[in-house]
Amino acid sequence: MTRSACSLLVLAFLCLCLPVSGAEPVVRTGAGGVEASRGAVPEAHGWIIAPASDAGKDPGARAEATDPVILVHMPPRQAAVHGGSPGIGRRSRSLDAAPIGIASSGRRVYLLTEGSAPGGGRRLLVRTIEAVPTPVEGIWTDAPQGRMESLPPLEADGRVLGFASAGDRVGVLLETEAGLSVASFERESWTIGALPAGGSVDRADGNSGPALLASTRGFLVVDGAAVFVEDRGGWSVRAIETAPGVRAVGALPDTIVGWRWRAGDADSSQASESDSAGIAEVVLLPISDEGGAAPASESLGAHALPADTSFVGLTVVPDVSGRLIMMLGRRDADDAPMRYAMVEISLSTGDLLYDGPLESVAPVSPEEFKILAAAMVVMMVVSLMIVLRPVPNEAELTIPEGCALASPARRLLATVLDLALCALIVARVSGVPFGEIMGLSVLLRPDDSWLTLPSVLFVGLGYSTAFETVFGATLGKLAMGCRVVRAPVAGGPPRRIGFTRALVRNGVKWILPPAASLALIEPTGRHRGDLIAGVVVVVEPDEPEPDES
Repeated sequence: MTRSACSLLVLAFLCLCLPVSGAEPVVRTGAGGVEASRGAVPEAHGWIIAPASDAGKDPGARAEATDPVILVHMPPRQAAVHGGSPGIGRRSRSLDAAPIGIASSGRRVYLLTEGSAPGGGRRLLVRTIEAVPTPVEGIWTDAPQGRMESLPPLEADGRVLGFASAGDRVGVLLETEAGLSVASFERESWTIGALPAGGSVDRADGNSGPALLASTRGFLVVDGAAVFVEDRGGWSVRAIETAPGVRAVGALPDTIVGWRWRAGDADSSQASESDSAGIAEVVLLPISDEGGAAPASESLGAHALPADTSFVGLTVVPDVSGRLIMMLGRRDADDAPMRYAMVEISLSTGDLLYDGPLESVAPVSPEEFKILAAAMVVMMVVSLMIVLRPVPNEAELTIPEGCALASPARRLLATVLDLALCALIVARVSGVPFGEIMGLSVLLRPDDSWLTLPSVLFVGLGYSTAFETVFGATLGKLAMGCRVVRAPVAGGPPRRIGFTRALVRNGVKWILPPAASLALIEPTGRHRGDLIAGVVVVVEPDEPEPDES
């Protein structure tokens, strides 16, 4: 067979394996017929500060500033957004102490801490990082990695009551003797504006203090029954219905999201003091029109917290349904490690969207890692045994008459072509992209795509054995002008190797790559499979060898 005929055969086979141009692409869409809630963002994230070790506090208690904590990131829940799923969370980083406040907008999260000014005064420090998707669906990382960016410090007096982020703006709610004010960072500088006199109520009935929130429209300040809404650079005063014990934890464009925790009581049908740490109730507080009366509040129902709950973190995620995420920390004993769980509630319908353990997305599950580790150990042990096993007449090399030994460069190119061909076949059957298989990035995917790698090896074993038995060469070797023949004892014409020799040779090459890779340092370029099977890879003498220089 001439060189041009071999090349045409290889091209024809590759064309059969490649996807057909113009075929209908795979389009990933969200759930049909679901109208996004007003104010929803296409990619909604959540962030929570959680205790890293000891908690041991009541569910509603705030962590002490000296407790070690972790920053937990909740990626988008929709599968159409980088393979999202409810219940997923990742440990972004550890912090030596809890920040004064945490705020987020989109992918970016901000942490507010307190520091000392050069003159001995106080300054507020804001650090930030951004969540960025990795090439593997469902897995996110931080940018920059290993550090946090800093905003210019804020030097202002007063007590910090709230911290929020709206779009690319960051706000701090301050209380001074003159009243409430909001310090806003935008375009590299801070500005401080006082709030107008509002309708604060007496909080002796258990209402929470002032809170700074943010929606897609801007900042809101909740102070009892009054809501200060940012409007065209100023503030308008609206009203909400007061509800004893309700703490404002988030905002949608026209609604304040409140949360109330109470000990289990006989009035609850979901739990009692004996089997629950308490009842968590989600309350929606609609915001009135300017100058109008406060609309009635709406409870989305009570949710019993497990009896061993020692921590509750909250965040409101403005996705298509509007979602409140409760992160629960639970301990079986005082000295036991904390176990985390998630409860996710739809703010549109009140439905329970998720209730279960905090799940982390890992490229390989612990069970799969054990399988891979065991397979690697077995492969290395068997490869070592084959390499150390003496082969009869190993030092002798005879070549059939009219042939020349194929150079290592030519054999390597032929192997690369065969490997790419096998990967194309597996990619077409499995649906996993060819580039991810060849680039080994399938090992980082959270699904079973890593199984394509052993599939490529077994396809290569079967394909190479069949072609070398029938044709004396694979398509890659045909393209490079190589053939696999028996190593004659004392010269003679080239002969085909047969099925058994082809199976032995390719078994070592494809199933035990560490043993086959020693061909790169063998003077003759033959791997252990060639020596055990008694075969040699040759070229016709008139075929020019590639320049290895």
